[in-house]
Amino acid sequence: MENWTETQINEFHSLESLLKDRENDYESCSQILAQVVEKNAKKGGNSKIILIILGALVAIKGVIDQLMVEFKNPTIEHGVLIIFTLIGVIISVIAGLDSTFKYAEIAAGLRILSAQAQSNILTSQTKRAISYHLEDYQQAISALKEAINEQVKQLKTLYDQAAFFGLDLAAKASRLRKSQKV
Repeated sequence: MENWTETQINEFHSLESLLKDRENDYESCSQILAQVVEKNAKKGGNSKIILIILGALVAIKGVIDQLMVEFKNPTIEHGVLIIFTLIGVIISVIAGLDSTFKYAEIAAGLRILSAQAQSNILTSQTKRAISYHLEDYQQAISALKEAINEQVKQLKTLYDQAAFFGLDLAAKASRLRKSQKV
């Protein structure tokens, strides 16, 4: 950079700033993905725990039926029947929600996207650092432009993959960046 003109240095810093902006985009995406992963992982885990507990209660019904033979109280029998019917309905609803929304699978997929975002940040930072040490102006500018184009392409891919999981990552990242600038 020592032999570069002020215009060349300004262009370099302008491109470098643009590359840093893409890194910030990835950082925003990574934060959002981490939040959504945590939320989906909790939902998936909680639904499985509830299903196990309710399933164990239903397994007890056989024992309760045996006890009801001895009591022969129709009111208690109806109460037990209603309780276990409700437990069955709750099990069906929770299993249906978990099956429909696939919380655990979404969390796993988004966790991979979060790792990709972090990897892209490191790649970008490395390419930016390398471009800093290039003495030839054209090589440095080309390296930055190539890194920017690659980051934009990778960011679009990340947005598309997040959309596959039902997450509008582009919009959420944009809102997050705007809130951070205020």
